[in-house]
Amino acid sequence: MKKVLKSIYSGFVGAVQFFVIAIMVFAIVKILYLLMKKDFILSQYSLSIVVLLFLLLGFAYGVRSFHKSNKYYKMFHSKWSVFWLDVLISFVFTLAIYIILTEGLNYSISGLMFIGTFIILFVLNYGFSALVISIHNHKKAHFRKSRGLLAFLMNPVFVLLYFWLFSLTVYNAVYVPCGVSIAGVDNNPFTRNTMNLDIKPGEKIVSIDNVKLNSLNEVRSFIDSLESTKEVAVETENNLYYIKTYMQGNNRYMGLILKQDYCARK
Repeated sequence: MKKVLKSIYSGFVGAVQFFVIAIMVFAIVKILYLLMKKDFILSQYSLSIVVLLFLLLGFAYGVRSFHKSNKYYKMFHSKWSVFWLDVLISFVFTLAIYIILTEGLNYSISGLMFIGTFIILFVLNYGFSALVISIHNHKKAHFRKSRGLLAFLMNPVFVLLYFWLFSLTVYNAVYVPCGVSIAGVDNNPFTRNTMNLDIKPGEKIVSIDNVKLNSLNEVRSFIDSLESTKEVAVETENNLYYIKTYMQGNNRYMGLILKQDYCARK
C-alpha cells in the first residue's frame, strides 16, 4: 500500500512538472502571436484537451520514474529540503506580489487571496526547488549543467511570466473579441478637428467605411491598408463621425484611443 501511495505521489509530482512545461509552451506561443500582432484564440475544449494531455503524460512519467528508480525520480521525490525551499521561495514571491498590488497599485488583497496565491506558487515552484536541491547535492559537472538549464527555465520569475501569459490564453478561451470601443481621442496636432467632434468615451464602433470590424487587430489592419491619408466614416451605435487619418513615420492613425471589448464565448 505504501509503495502504491508513493507511486501515485510521484505521478502527481510529474503532472505538476508537465503542467509547468505546458504553460511554458503556451507562453512561448502567446509571445509569438503578440510579436505578430495577432490574437491567440483557442476554444475552451481545445485548451482543456492540450492541458489534460500534458497532465496525463506527466503523471505517467512520474509513475514510471518511481518504478524505474531513475535519476528523475531521485530528483523529484519528496524531500524536506525541497519542501522548505519551496515554502521560502513561494512566500517571498507572494509577499512581493502583495506589496506591489497593495502599495503600488492600491489594489486590496484579502487573506484568502494571499493564501491562494501562495498555494499556486508553491505548486508551480516545486520543480525549481527540486532542481536547485538536486544540483546542490550532485557533484558531477555534466549533471549540474543540464539541470542548471532546466532550473533557469523554471525559475520563479519565468514561471510567473509563463503563468500570466497562460492566464491570458485561458481568458481568451473563455472570452472572445466582440467589438471595439472608443476610449478617447489622442491629443496631438493631427487630431484637433477630431477633438471637436465631441466623441463620447465608451461608444462602440459598428463599422469604418461600412466595413464591420471586430477586434483591434482588424482595425489596425484596415487603417494600414488605406492607400492614402483619407477621411474615414466611423460609425458607432449612436453616431457617425468623419475622421481624417494621418501618417506618423511609416504608420497610419485615426487618432482614436481604442479598447478591445470581450464577450463570454457561447
